[in-house]
Amino acid sequence: MTPAPRRGPWVAAQANRPLFVALGISGEEVGEGFASYRVEAVRGGAAPDGTVSNLAVTTAADQALVTAVSTVIEDGREAMNGTAEMTLTYVAKPQGAVIVESRVLHKGRRLAVMTVEALDQSGALVATGRGTYSIRPAPGVSP
Repeated sequence: MTPAPRRGPWVAAQANRPLFVALGISGEEVGEGFASYRVEAVRGGAAPDGTVSNLAVTTAADQALVTAVSTVIEDGREAMNGTAEMTLTYVAKPQGAVIVESRVLHKGRRLAVMTVEALDQSGALVATGRGTYSIRPAPGVSP
């Protein structure tokens, strides 16, 4: 398995991604089968009322899915292939910053299934969903 990256360097790498800067997204935590991102409202962002935009939460949700599954890929045997499906249901407007967390529920040979949850700074549920991620054999490994 690919070991989860060390938190400090991982968070620093996330902070330099131009899309994340524009949307107010930063890395929070990463561990085996888990990842979380923080989303802050940004001036001039997609939400005109000064709240966190749904675009930013959705982007953070997809990235959390990808990051969580990347920690359970078998190094040298498997490779990342892309998000196959993601469903995110919004249940409330966020109040302040949002934390988006994803956990791997199941990893099979070709697909991984993850949950995703977004909570605002008061701990209220903003969105919930799940996703599947496609896994392929690593180059040179037969299917």
